[in-house]
Amino acid sequence: MDKKLMSLSFSMEANKGVYTLLLGSGISYTASIPTGWGILKLLCSRIMQLEGEDHQDEIRWYTEKFGKEPLYDEIIGMLTKTPSERNGLLSEFFEPTTEDIREGRKVPTAAHRAIANLVKN
Repeated sequence: MDKKLMSLSFSMEANKGVYTLLLGSGISYTASIPTGWGILKLLCSRIMQLEGEDHQDEIRWYTEKFGKEPLYDEIIGMLTKTPSERNGLLSEFFEPTTEDIREGRKVPTAAHRAIANLVKN
């Protein structure tokens, strides 16, 4: 066994809770949970609709309208003022409805279960 791998294995076993997995949003994409980019596009589209405008590319529209490219945290900050408002705005993207559950959307995938088993073991 590789010495670095062995050292890491022993360290992980001895220091439970110290290590974390760094995963991208793509891990949940297959569960129909949008990525940060997808959420940004949807929110820009909603802002565009509120402005009564229509454009095929919501990101381009936003950039032309406001003179800068949209940033996720800035858009969230523009649309919400408190943590509870932020949770309310974003919950629809992450929390499954009854229909989502019935259709198998926004529920744990095989990858999520594998990660849970890895953590458990």
